Amino acid sequence: MKDIDTFQLCVHKFYTTAVLAFTSLPGMYITSFSAILAYFLSLKVLFAILGLLYVLDFITGCAAAMKKYRKDFGVWSFKWFSSEIFAGTIIKGVFYMLFIFFIFIINVLIYKNHIHISLLSSDPFTLVEIAIFVCMIREIWSILFENFEKLGFDFLGHIEKIASKSWKIINKVKGSANE
Repeated sequence: MKDIDTFQLCVHKFYTTAVLAFTSLPGMYITSFSAILAYFLSLKVLFAILGLLYVLDFITGCAAAMKKYRKDFGVWSFKWFSSEIFAGTIIKGVFYMLFIFFIFIINVLIYKNHIHISLLSSDPFTLVEIAIFVCMIREIWSILFENFEKLGFDFLGHIEKIASKSWKIINKVKGSANE
């Protein structure tokens, strides 16, 4: 029963991340970055990047769990690692593979391998590339905005500080140029 709950949680997180990817500013950046990768790279490389992101998400998730355990109990131990964490990781991987597989079947049966998205490019995309791109968005989101935040690294805060400093420099240069 817990595996079903974990699978439902995985589907829910996948859906909410997809919504945030198209409705929030950080999501737009991640979506744009992933779309550029999907456009320029081959399917094998996209799968490799997705695998790398999957492993990186697992590693940062484990680091976040270790930090939480140490904060809660004051000691370092391997007790933070439970079968639920590992099962959730496996279920998420299986979900990604099933999602990509079903999209592949739809791609072959309905779209005959390519679809055209005129807003992005004149070149055709496959639905599989788009499915991998969506999974990549989920993994990047999980790493940057879930795991890094639990580790104490505020990714958005750092970007805002960099942007603020950049604008101050630009305004300073413009001000001295106008004088």
